[in-house]
Parts: sequence; C-alpha cells; structure tokens
Amino acid sequence: MVYQYIQVVYGVLVDHTRFLQIYKEKLCALRNKHKDLPTWEERGEYFDGDSYAKELCKTMDLGDLDWANDIYWDLIHELDCIFPYHCCSDLANKFWVIGVRSSNLKPTVILHNVICLEELVEDLEVSDKWNEIAREYHLADLLPRTYLLLDDCTWCT
Repeated sequence: MVYQYIQVVYGVLVDHTRFLQIYKEKLCALRNKHKDLPTWEERGEYFDGDSYAKELCKTMDLGDLDWANDIYWDLIHELDCIFPYHCCSDLANKFWVIGVRSSNLKPTVILHNVICLEELVEDLEVSDKWNEIAREYHLADLLPRTYLLLDDCTWCT
C-alpha cells in the first residue's frame, strides 16, 4: 500500500445502513438512468454477496452487483462530501465519513512540522460547509469530529 496524502476531514462517521438511508434517493436516481439493467426481483435470488453489497443492490433495485458498484462509485465521485474507506481496509463498506476535507497533508509535512489537528479545522469556511452538509443530509444529531483518512492507495487504484 502506497499513499501520497493524509486527508483531514471534519464530519461524522456513518455505518452502511445510515449511508444507504441518506443517499437512497440519489442512488435510485442514478440507477433510473439505466432502465435496461436487471432488477432485484429478476435476479436477486441468485445473489450471494455480503450484507452491504446485498443492501446496496436492494436499495437500487438492481440484481447485478457490478452495475450497483459502478453506480455507487458514480455517486462517490459526484459528491465531494463522501469519504469512503478503501477496498484494502477492514473498514471498507462498513463506514463512511461524511464531511468537509479541510486539508491534505503529505507525510513529509508531518515529519518536519508540528501539526495540531484543531488548527487544521478551525477555519470558518470548513464550519460553514459542514453546517450546509449537516442540514442537507439531516446529520445535525451527530457530533462532528476530525478524521484522518488516507488518500487513494496507488496499489488499489
């Protein structure tokens, strides 16, 4: 695994159930662009995937995990407030951070400088963006925190 940056994200951690609840409409809207794809009812009984993949397919009424996965990644790339854990992580498809990326740090910056997480997210603009996201996706009941995430792994991608 080779990572170039450490992402500092101010937001909340959500599990796959809440993730699918929040983005169900957006996932279904993306799926509806592809009317010719097999539905869950047509092919769902053949599904033998894990619980998240199965829920993803049911949410989008898709009987094909590959298509569901493609549509899921379309959503991830469309919205800049979703930060998934990578496929090589034990946390992949279990948790997502929804929030605002306040900065990307190179490991050499951390090596040669004193870094305080609070200073990285004290920016008023980050707070305003978070408030917008919290309102839009009904996340005000969750306490935002600062999360450190690795950028795209060059091995996986």
